[in-house]
Amino acid sequence: MAGATVLNDLLTLYRYPGDDWPRLMTTDTPSIDAVIAGLIETFDALGDWDERYRHIIRLGQRLPPLPEELRTDAHRIHGCQSHVWLASRYEHGVMRYRAASDAMIVSGLIALLLAVYDGRSPVEVVGTSPGFLRALGLSAHLSPMRSNGLHHMVLRIQRDGQEALSRSAAASPAGAEPGDMGGAAT
Repeated sequence: MAGATVLNDLLTLYRYPGDDWPRLMTTDTPSIDAVIAGLIETFDALGDWDERYRHIIRLGQRLPPLPEELRTDAHRIHGCQSHVWLASRYEHGVMRYRAASDAMIVSGLIALLLAVYDGRSPVEVVGTSPGFLRALGLSAHLSPMRSNGLHHMVLRIQRDGQEALSRSAAASPAGAEPGDMGGAAT
């Protein structure tokens, strides 16, 4: 199952010691389209939704811990049933995201989003539709509150990507300075 290998390889990269924002990207990282195709292939290969939920939970268990200093109201995703924090920053031409939740399923949903969006250019982040979530069948199998929370996570990810684009355009030709996007609520 090639899709599972792609996703597992990406999530394994979270494990680099000493990196306060572990990286998903390497020079061999597949395109967003390849990652999305891998996710869809993986979900299609899994049996029923109980098996898919177990897989989502396992993905969430592989997320690196979110430091307490990032568990602030400025990084909180409102509209979620559970507590979710999502911090972002723009550095070296790519968006970096760190996130955590107090719910196992939501942590897995975060892992899915980070596999797609973390380590990508702001143009890729803004230009990548969250339609892949429907293709995974999530919209039909999540509660309305979980779906709402997932929607708000995607909005934050894409909003922070848009802010990085705006900062980049306003900065010198060399681009925006790396830094925390803040994650403040809109």
